[in-house]
Amino acid sequence: MFYLCDVFVLKEYQGQGIGKKLVEVIINSEEYEWMTGILATLDAHGLYEQYGFERESERLMGRLPQGRKI
Repeated sequence: MFYLCDVFVLKEYQGQGIGKKLVEVIINSEEYEWMTGILATLDAHGLYEQYGFERESERLMGRLPQGRKI
């Protein structure tokens, strides 16, 4: 299992795709593809839903493994 702490981008750098790139690098890593992912967020559910995370409660989200360890 991996835990992704809510991605934080300074206000002056927001809107440049930095948060999306950080999430993409993590979820596309072969090291993590066979693991279940969990995270907590207050207001970025839409961002994480784009990458396969599903709401489990008001703050918690999860993502099932996308591959398997060889």
